[in-house]
Amino acid sequence: DRRAGRIATERCEALARKLRQVDIEGVQVFVEPVKEHRFLLVLRGEGLGDRLEDTDPQRTGVPPREPDA
Repeated sequence: DRRAGRIATERCEALARKLRQVDIEGVQVFVEPVKEHRFLLVLRGEGLGDRLEDTDPQRTGVPPREPDA
């Protein structure tokens, strides 16, 4: 079951609060918890794009794929 070990929504909310404190020069960072381990991340800034590939291999026991932009 791929859901095993996923964090609770409350833990995700706490982590999102910490991630909101990350300061990246020239980039606006938005982090919003959704449900359980899921969250929304938006990065806005000069030179950033929207063409990111999915890194989830959709299988248990397989490491995430390298992100490709």
